[in-house]
Amino acid sequence: MLKPTREILTASLTYVGRAEMTVAGTRYLVARSRRRLRPDFAMSGGSFDDDAVVGVLRERLATGELPLIASGECWAGPAAGGHSCVVCGVAIGQGAAEYEVPHDGARPLHAHAACFFTWRLEAQRLRGSRKQAS
Repeated sequence: MLKPTREILTASLTYVGRAEMTVAGTRYLVARSRRRLRPDFAMSGGSFDDDAVVGVLRERLATGELPLIASGECWAGPAAGGHSCVVCGVAIGQGAAEYEVPHDGARPLHAHAACFFTWRLEAQRLRGSRKQAS
């Protein structure tokens, strides 16, 4: 009876991982749609060319320049100002939604909400592709 339990647990963990990726992707799509449908809704400095940013982001994740973040590894709130987004390089305006990601005991990394969701989604995809390759 132990073997089927282990198989069920393994399958459940796989489904949870897929669900987390789906949720992250959905959040990203909602944020992107809001920016496109209502430009006044966009966060200060949060607009970017999706394809160009995603291409650079994937390269930076693959080389290790940016960490492979997982869900739950951040804090979010209104920006105090003075930080640039590590994903797109644009300054995060005061009061805009800002995500702060801890990084190797050093100073935290800061990102716009849309950039953060894209970063997390691409990190999950890269992590998933590495698991499949091994």
